[in-house]
Amino acid sequence: MKLFSKDKGIVLSCLNAALIIWITAAIVLTISNFTYIVFKDIEYTKEEYAIQYCSYPEYKEENDDCEIRYQQYKLDQRHSQRNYQRSIIISISNVIIVTGILLMINKK
Repeated sequence: MKLFSKDKGIVLSCLNAALIIWITAAIVLTISNFTYIVFKDIEYTKEEYAIQYCSYPEYKEENDDCEIRYQQYKLDQRHSQRNYQRSIIISISNVIIVTGILLMINKK
């Protein structure tokens, strides 16, 4: 399959170039999302979170606030992981669709 042969017109050559750039970006995004899923962020335990974020002097009186913020932190972690999973599915489908279009356009 020759993407940039002289037999193809300028329009098809430009379209092929745009699709090649698009598929390259889609592959990079897929790899990026995959690394976020494989190498998860560090999840703090309740004690580690309290030491890290609730040991400041202004939070000494509001100990209950630390528990609420820890629950919000755990919820945010779950939402973040779900968003990464959704993004990798979208990225993989993007790669498949663009590859299919590129193959159909350049089919003899």
